[in-house]
Amino acid sequence: MEKLNQSPNNPLQGKLVTNNVMVVGHSFGGGTALALAGGELQIDHLKQKCQRNLVKGSLGEVVQCVAQELPEKTYQLRDGRVKQAIALNPISSLMFGDSGLAKIQIPTLVFASSADKTTPALTEQVLSFAKIRSPKWLVGVIGASHLSVKDPDFTVDQSYIPDTPILSRDITGEQAKDVRKFLCAITLAMAAQLTPEASQYAPFLTSEYAQIASTRLFPFRIVRELPPQVLEMMAGQ
Repeated sequence: MEKLNQSPNNPLQGKLVTNNVMVVGHSFGGGTALALAGGELQIDHLKQKCQRNLVKGSLGEVVQCVAQELPEKTYQLRDGRVKQAIALNPISSLMFGDSGLAKIQIPTLVFASSADKTTPALTEQVLSFAKIRSPKWLVGVIGASHLSVKDPDFTVDQSYIPDTPILSRDITGEQAKDVRKFLCAITLAMAAQLTPEASQYAPFLTSEYAQIASTRLFPFRIVRELPPQVLEMMAGQ
């Protein structure tokens, strides 16, 4: 993109601000977005967890355990050009350890779906959200699943793939159009926070907007911090 920005006769020449970027990632890409935002990979912690047979847990945990093969104890992959991050249904429970996500220093939005069996909302998003200290938003969709946010034109029909019984039950396509419409709104609102129009779009990142945008099938929620009683319950686990 930087090369395109500098290439003569290219329609994008001079139109890209490549040091003021918002990264958006889904699932494993959501974990990648958190890493680019500054989340520190803590491989020693991951190894300890994975050796306790957590590979029998969710698919998201299985994917993270692949990182056991990495040679270093920690990895800091932050990209300074990234100024905001959106992590959609990210994996995060094992790879960032107890303190890795506290290293994030840029505004970060974490998106969670209550019916997500691949990267369960509580372990992969809610608990991780609590560890982020920078400006943050937790967006929850009640009734949505792991693939609900994906464009149906670019989503493989999981029912035809063997050994994916969880993904084959995902709520996608026309069923999830309200989820994608809501996601488009909050993504645009987040992107606008990097522009002079930030204040005009800020209301779309509030709990009030989530209530207004909610549908019968998909109630939406946006919070900036978890309620004290939730934090106490999490601490007792």
